[in-house]
Amino acid sequence: MIAVMFEDLDSFLRDLARRKVTLTPGETVFLQGDLVRHIYFVISGAIELIRHQASGAPLVIQRAGPGAILAEASLDSARYHCAAVAVAKSALWAVSKKDLLRRMAENPNLALAFVRRLAHELQNALSSRGAVDEDSRSPARRMVRLAGLASAQGRMDWPCGRTRR
Repeated sequence: MIAVMFEDLDSFLRDLARRKVTLTPGETVFLQGDLVRHIYFVISGAIELIRHQASGAPLVIQRAGPGAILAEASLDSARYHCAAVAVAKSALWAVSKKDLLRRMAENPNLALAFVRRLAHELQNALSSRGAVDEDSRSPARRMVRLAGLASAQGRMDWPCGRTRR
């Protein structure tokens, strides 16, 4: 089991290979521009996702805590679009991007579960910001991409009970 906080995804990921990563404050999970090899699930602690702007100034784009998925936007990218740095003692599960994408192709309902999770994150971001801004468009783009992965398989069970062919 990934963790109780990932119960919406657990039935899809339960037997997927993963490794536990433990970090102390200041340790890096990945750097902006690194090749994407893993998607990370935060078990405990806090991780900041930081994007370096053209001026070199760091911009914290997310503070991820238990239950968050790091680098989900990187499912559709060869390189990480930001850096991830622990800001507290943290534990993560690292899952192979390749294995996760293969599992999504085999089971489109996993892609739909990711879409639901991202939609929830988007709703929370919009509620806390009160408006759509540049940061909130990224989760929307990720949702569309993941929905496309699921639909590409030709069948997907939609929440309303209809099946799309």
